[in-house]
Amino acid sequence: MVTVSLRGAFLRRALLLGIGSGLVLPLVGARAADRAVERLAEHRAQVVAEALVSALGSAPTREHPRVVRELDLRPGLEIALTDASGRPIEGAIHGVSHGTLRHWGAREKGTERGWVFASRTLAPPRQDVVAIVAVRPADHGAGARLRSLGIVGLAFLALVTLACVLMSRELGSGIVDLAVRIRALTVGPGQASEVPITSLDELGDLERAFNRLTARYRLEQARCAEAQVVLDQVDRYKSDFLATVSHELRTPLNSILGFSQVLAAGIDGKLADAQLEDVKIIEKSGNHLLGLISEILDLSAMESGRIDLHREPTSVAGLAAEVVRSSEGLLRGKPVQLRCEIGESCPPADVDPMRLRQVLQNLVSNAIKFTDRGEVVVSAAARPPGDALEVRVRDTGTGIPSAELRTIFEEYRQLGETNKRRRGTGLGLAICKRLIELHGGAIEVTSSVGAGSNFVFTLPVAKEKA
Repeated sequence: MVTVSLRGAFLRRALLLGIGSGLVLPLVGARAADRAVERLAEHRAQVVAEALVSALGSAPTREHPRVVRELDLRPGLEIALTDASGRPIEGAIHGVSHGTLRHWGAREKGTERGWVFASRTLAPPRQDVVAIVAVRPADHGAGARLRSLGIVGLAFLALVTLACVLMSRELGSGIVDLAVRIRALTVGPGQASEVPITSLDELGDLERAFNRLTARYRLEQARCAEAQVVLDQVDRYKSDFLATVSHELRTPLNSILGFSQVLAAGIDGKLADAQLEDVKIIEKSGNHLLGLISEILDLSAMESGRIDLHREPTSVAGLAAEVVRSSEGLLRGKPVQLRCEIGESCPPADVDPMRLRQVLQNLVSNAIKFTDRGEVVVSAAARPPGDALEVRVRDTGTGIPSAELRTIFEEYRQLGETNKRRRGTGLGLAICKRLIELHGGAIEVTSSVGAGSNFVFTLPVAKEKA
């Protein structure tokens, strides 16, 4: 998430503080004004009550109604005399319009319905007379005016809020543009472009930093491209070197194998048993070395794109049966059943038969190597909707640990400790995968340690000629 500039953060905090102040201060001010006015009215009522008691104390009881009636009362002031039980004394009421005045005779002061009351009991021997004064605060509407002022303040704050939102959008547009360009930068160097400098504040600093990053990114991309060219050239040199060396090794090796076969056949004279055994070891080791060289040559050809496929409709059932028969010698007396379970109804595949034989031979020989008892089975069936064949090589061997399933098709990879005794380059499965993918298929494996493995690959079905 992109961080907004310091100016935007300051504006947000100022806006929050202003809104809080606009909400709290009018309310607090209105309440304080109301209380001040009420205290002033209360003080006025107490003063009038004291003055009234003083005036009534110097007058006879019968003159009390006259004294009350003759008072010069200002608007918002009412007076009444009551007995100790709270009943108004006849004629001793002046300006009274409030119906609850008589209920305040037992209290010294109080407030109700906007009126402030004060009551005083006359001095003995007239303690049965209570003087009550009611005062309406002259400025009782001040709180309401302050509340109105608060509403106006809130309206002003609403306008400030709108202005801040618009300013925030203006600030955010630069951030959004930077975010879009950063996402484009992750796509590739061709999508990276500098941004114009729009301000001199923190946003401008961020834009300038982005432009420096873009320039550095382009420079690093150019260096990487140059390094990739060098690596590609080195890789080609490596492939050419392997192809040349392998070819030069294969030529004399074929001669060694040829002469060993001549010796074993006794064409130049019959060999003693010990000599014949030595010749067979030479031939066996030579064939193994020839297989390793062939794998290196195949991989080199595929990496350099110099391998050609000669496709033709091929019977997978017939080819698999030939591979199974030729691999029976690899069992060497182990209690393993090797069989082909592909029926004649299996449709032909559009493949290079020599390369398919290579794939099947590799998978079957691997299955025999790692199976000490049980079975190795080759099967195939058409995959719906019928445009591909699914070929399986299943065994009941040692199985493959789940941690090694992800890397089993990589070059120069061999299984773990249990398989170190097996000879090979670790290229067989990598070559199988590449050959199958060159045919437009795919290969995968499922396995369980101790229960065996199941290699499955697909091949395109040969189209019938019109």
